[in-house]
Amino acid sequence: MNRREIKKILVIQLRQIGDVLLTMPAVEVLSKNFPKSQIDFLVEKPAHEIAVRNPFINHVLIYEKSHSLKWIFKIRKAKYDLVIDFLSNPRSALLTYLSGAQIKAGPDYTSSKWAYNLRMKKRNASKYTAFLKIDLLKKIGIENIFYPYPKFFLTGEDELHALSELRKLSIPDGAFIVAFAPTSKRPTRKWPEEHYAKLSSIILEKYPDFHILVFWGPGEYETAKKIKSLSSAKNLHIAPRLTSLSRLGAMLKKCAILVSNFNGSMHIAQAVGTQTLGIASYDYPESWRPPSDPRHQAIKLMPKNCDNCKKNKCDKGMKCIVKLTPEAVFSKFEEMLHLMKNYEPPAVKKQT
Repeated sequence: MNRREIKKILVIQLRQIGDVLLTMPAVEVLSKNFPKSQIDFLVEKPAHEIAVRNPFINHVLIYEKSHSLKWIFKIRKAKYDLVIDFLSNPRSALLTYLSGAQIKAGPDYTSSKWAYNLRMKKRNASKYTAFLKIDLLKKIGIENIFYPYPKFFLTGEDELHALSELRKLSIPDGAFIVAFAPTSKRPTRKWPEEHYAKLSSIILEKYPDFHILVFWGPGEYETAKKIKSLSSAKNLHIAPRLTSLSRLGAMLKKCAILVSNFNGSMHIAQAVGTQTLGIASYDYPESWRPPSDPRHQAIKLMPKNCDNCKKNKCDKGMKCIVKLTPEAVFSKFEEMLHLMKNYEPPAVKKQT
């Protein structure tokens, strides 16, 4: 099929929040290369919030697992010319295979490659996942390749709500706010609450005018509460309950830097322009942060006998993350502080 004949495109990335965000740059590249084509995006809740205000997407289709057969017929009825499956799991591969599209594209390095008649190769691709997805598009014959960062589009209402919530916490307008996102669905990605509490005490002892805001999501409040109870810091606050990803994004945008496990909040912070310091366990940090960007850094400890196992359970006491000390993270945190334009070092006390 000639590229000029491609009028309707469907991009599939059903989940997770971070993965959907990391697909947005590829959608932007598609939009620039097919400016007259309709681009739709198939995604599940709650990750659909990432896509709903994206100007490069014409229609956001919210997939429901309980109606999978309906979605097969719905996609076929739409008569897409090109379907791109970035998720490439059994469900998304079947949707692609039965889509009726002339071009069914997906990665050639997964077990679902059987579903595609155009297999996108990973050879010489970027390590950063957002840029990797763009590199995969080269197989489609796209010539205008560029590498934008993920973007999360907020409303003025979201930002006003964030300002109001910060004032309720008695955080002054313009305060230097450090965000913590200490949660993860995977235990082996979760830096201990005790370490976050100690880090908050170290930060606020040296920088008493800073404020720290601990974020949490559904079922995670106890984690934030525990950090608060273990810390002696005065300006440590538990973030309010946020009812949408856009409100989370707006609140993170008010923060100067986020210290976080590798989770969805870290990707949202990057997408709204907040600097990030990721705490990595078995992860490859280069996959989840923009390359060579001092605004987005990671710290990782690799003890002996640990081998990036990627397991959700650990029989070695999770040394790779437990033994990463608050002092080591603080040292990296201070390195990043000195690179910030809006950072002002504390006044030097005169010795008497």
